[in-house]
Amino acid sequence: MKKMELRLKQVRGNTWTVTGPQLIPLYLTGDGRCILLDTGPIYVREALEELLERENLSVAGIIGTHTHFDHFGNGRYFQKKLGIPVALSIGEAETCRTYASIKSFLFAYPAGQVMADPKLEALACRADILVDVDGTSVDIAGVTFGVKRTPGHSPDHISIITPDNVCYAGDALLSAESLLRTKLPYAFNFAQSLESMESFRGCGYDAMIMAHAGIAEGSYDALVDDNISHMKQQIDYVCSLVDHPMSGGAICGRVKKEMNIRTDTTEKAQNLERFVRPYLECLIDEKRLNLILYDDSLCYAPPGFEGQEAS
Repeated sequence: MKKMELRLKQVRGNTWTVTGPQLIPLYLTGDGRCILLDTGPIYVREALEELLERENLSVAGIIGTHTHFDHFGNGRYFQKKLGIPVALSIGEAETCRTYASIKSFLFAYPAGQVMADPKLEALACRADILVDVDGTSVDIAGVTFGVKRTPGHSPDHISIITPDNVCYAGDALLSAESLLRTKLPYAFNFAQSLESMESFRGCGYDAMIMAHAGIAEGSYDALVDDNISHMKQQIDYVCSLVDHPMSGGAICGRVKKEMNIRTDTTEKAQNLERFVRPYLECLIDEKRLNLILYDDSLCYAPPGFEGQEAS
């Protein structure tokens, strides 16, 4: 297997990003130290440490946008190894505070699996700095960053604005490249996610970094339009697949077949369940689907099937 090599790319001023499987922004403090904005998944850990050593950079602190394993997989590792502070929004800090809270958030995974899976176990972390629900900034390692609340993709996702007026949007927005390859965009709460996307309209950031392969400058309205359109299209598509009372498992099976999604491992099947369920919850909230008992089973059904509940 070819050894992974990460590189640094300047975005603006002291705001740079690590390039690789995904972007990990960092801010240079000017004294040979940097502040990481997210930390990437555990499988980039070795390459990330090699990059930092090669560039003679030490990590002075971490700010996380959210605590998904592909963004916060090295948060606790650096916190403990380097004795540095980790800053999270109060809601995200709760999702990773204990193994029980991680399991609660990742509902498709049994507690034992959370503790046995390295990429999930690594998420357990006690944040040193909490960004409160009304917080608009966070101070860490002597630097003040702006905070934009962008919940939806995760319960309390935040976007981070560096002193260079560069916004790191995390997963609140997808880049044009990511939109082309994302069949089933994930959101913990679709209504909130759509509102957060809308909030980027007309923003005056000098640059914007999206975690999954994207740096944009100028007007971001077209990107906002594309994100909202794609998400709404996929919500509509999932809704169209539920044309009669169906169990959650049956719906996952239809989504897998119609969207040609591979679930050749148990974990991939679990992830599909975790991705599909918020779509169904959104459609229930919008009253486009109902939860009913049908043939003595809990099913999702279009309106009009309520009278067919089993006795």
